[in-house]
Amino acid sequence: MLLISALKIMNINLIPIIIILIIYSFIIYSISIFASKRSKSISDYILGDRNLNGFTTAMSAGASDMSSWLLTALPGLVYLNGFSTIWMPISLTIGAFLNWVLVSKRLRIFSEKFNNSLTIPQYLSNRFGNKGNSLRLITSLILIFFLTFYAVAGFVSAAKLTQITFNFDYKVSLILSAIFIVTYTAIGGFLAVSWVDVFQGILMFFSLLIVPFIAYKNINNFSEKIQEIISNSPNYFNLFQGITYGGIISLFAWGLGYVGQPHIIGRFMAIKSTKQLPLARNICTFWMFIAMICAFLVGIIGNVYYKLQPLEDPESVFLKISQVFFNPWLNGILLCAVISSIMSTVSALILMSANSLIEIFLKILKKNKINNKKHIWMNRIGIIFISSISVFIASDPNLTIMQSVAFPWCGLGASFGPVIIMSLYWSKMTYNGAVAGILSGGIFVIIWELLVKFQFSFIDKFKLLPGFCLLPAFTMSIFFIYIISLMDKKNKDIIKTYEIIEKVNDI
Repeated sequence: MLLISALKIMNINLIPIIIILIIYSFIIYSISIFASKRSKSISDYILGDRNLNGFTTAMSAGASDMSSWLLTALPGLVYLNGFSTIWMPISLTIGAFLNWVLVSKRLRIFSEKFNNSLTIPQYLSNRFGNKGNSLRLITSLILIFFLTFYAVAGFVSAAKLTQITFNFDYKVSLILSAIFIVTYTAIGGFLAVSWVDVFQGILMFFSLLIVPFIAYKNINNFSEKIQEIISNSPNYFNLFQGITYGGIISLFAWGLGYVGQPHIIGRFMAIKSTKQLPLARNICTFWMFIAMICAFLVGIIGNVYYKLQPLEDPESVFLKISQVFFNPWLNGILLCAVISSIMSTVSALILMSANSLIEIFLKILKKNKINNKKHIWMNRIGIIFISSISVFIASDPNLTIMQSVAFPWCGLGASFGPVIIMSLYWSKMTYNGAVAGILSGGIFVIIWELLVKFQFSFIDKFKLLPGFCLLPAFTMSIFFIYIISLMDKKNKDIIKTYEIIEKVNDI
């Protein structure tokens, strides 16, 4: 009835968009169902049985990373603030590349050699010989906390997109979007998410290529309008306009977060062979670089086109440009690109959260072994449960994508980034050092978020932007890991295992 009522009030131009969306949905669900038939074991469902090729790994990592930030938040920031926004894309590109260089190979090897760990909590527990699984429980709880908030950003984006396109109520849009995302993720698991990411990543890439180009070609007197902006707002093209050194540091700090994002580094664990990692790294880095340049251009073009009638919601600039310069059929494809940018991350986040939740549940029940079919169905129920919490938080229509992303990105980066890096490069790191690093990084970010909420004067004085807290939190986590590990009793067997793995694999 809801669909019928909606169709009655729709403009005829929406019919092509609806047809494109139906085709898009058919493709997504077909991939999910095919993936579900391939997911015979829990290893398939959680990590694709470590059998992803280089191209799939690259596109999956890139698409799940960039999310709605790429097609909505970034163009919106550029639309509002101009060239000074460029520091964040630069930081993210550098951070992503270093993540591939420093983490991918070692994590792929170590996660398999340490008792075939399928998740980050499993890896950390096995890496430090935590037989009581307390480290796995701590890690899982913190992952669930921050990943749930991270998924909120995706659900907010999806709801706003549906609301803008079909003029539905925000909460109705939120529920419809959530049902679509949750069902395909639950059906196919990791393989579905990864394969869908390939399709979505390609769609996002080519959409970002054509939108700024077509818009530029169709805006009359584009050069004159640019000159007019330079005359009226010369600082719009100033790299340092309205941004302090503290602001630049804040934007660069975002790059530190990569090593702690489980939905990204989990792709490293799933690749078939470390020999395919250089290819995957180059594809992913190229994809990110070109995509962010194009997203940046969309923001500039949006400012040129809408300067006389500014947009109420700057984060909708990509959609608005698409509606103006493309016919309904092509606009439907571009709309699917935005949907893809949202789904690729949300699906990865809720899948990772559910995996961690079920690990906790099984440990409470003290069930170390459970048959694959039951385990997969438990994970599906976990996906629904985690998504319900995220949707509840996302029911506030006043949340922006940047507000929703900054807190969990920093929390995950500070909690797990230092621990992952040092676990891969320092043989003498201990269990207590890992716990201290995870807790200190996560707690610092939570305290900082509370200070921001209550407008702490230090933050206002130096004009610090969201993301700055990642730098001190990351540093504090490393400090506690190092000091506690030095004071702690060493596990000689773990050190020996680490050194053997390093030597045998020549890393």
